[in-house]
Amino acid sequence: YSWNADEEFLFKAVMAFAMRAHVNNTIQISNILLCNVTQRVSFWFVVTTPSNNSKPMDSSEVKNAIRLERNRINSAFLLSDDTLEFVDIPPTMAPVAISSSDSWLIVFGVMVGLLGVASIYLLVSGIKRYKFKPSDISIGQDVITNLLLAGVHLFWALDNAGIVY
Repeated sequence: YSWNADEEFLFKAVMAFAMRAHVNNTIQISNILLCNVTQRVSFWFVVTTPSNNSKPMDSSEVKNAIRLERNRINSAFLLSDDTLEFVDIPPTMAPVAISSSDSWLIVFGVMVGLLGVASIYLLVSGIKRYKFKPSDISIGQDVITNLLLAGVHLFWALDNAGIVY
């Protein structure tokens, strides 16, 4: 990555924007001074007051402006908090993603759906079982009748044989 005069100008412009947005002054690009720029794009900078170019602004004001405009600074360079580091200024926390639907509502819907399907299955299987039950009963009655007749024949056979029961 080559850091050239155009990138320096962009950085100064973004920093001037951040300072203007959060400190009610008319900060110009000339009030942003870059020092000790290295090949690895490492440097420190000073923001001077508009009235006196030799007097630096309070560091807490600069840190606060950077912290509040961190997203815009990162976006200007297509970087993230992981790739653009400001020493002594903690990275911004990403806003908590608010889902459009609560997770408990999804679980509740799935459970109600399963209960509905189970209820319909039990209802349909009960109706089918009831429809086939009368024919099963008549078959069962024939079996009982045959068993009773067999028992009568058994008693008749025992009676004729002279066996006391």
